[in-house]
Amino acid sequence: MRYLILDAHYGSTGIKSLIEGYLNKKELRLSYHLWAEIIDWRDDYASTLLMPSKKIEKASSLKKIYELDKRGVALIQQLLDELECNVKIRYYSEGMLGYLSYYKANPSLFGKPYVNEFHNKVFSNIKNE
Repeated sequence: MRYLILDAHYGSTGIKSLIEGYLNKKELRLSYHLWAEIIDWRDDYASTLLMPSKKIEKASSLKKIYELDKRGVALIQQLLDELECNVKIRYYSEGMLGYLSYYKANPSLFGKPYVNEFHNKVFSNIKNE
């Protein structure tokens, strides 16, 4: 079993093994397309996390964080589809500063990916704006 974390930590590859540390495209044997999506997501997250100074900027940043977390969740499913080993992937939200969910290698056996109740409660005010 391989345990991975998807995060948008600035300067990282975005995918970390609990044992090996941050992994690169070659170590994971990912397609160029998926690797590029992960790097784009990570870079978009980094630009969003610059400290907003005004209230309106903070609200806008929260919306962006919510959208980036949704992209991260989608990336986990793509990773699970491409990785050839038995794997569990945990998602770390840089914007929420915490783990949101735990994804298992076979969603049909372990349930669909989810974003936890805390994340939903925090973002419930901005989802439909």
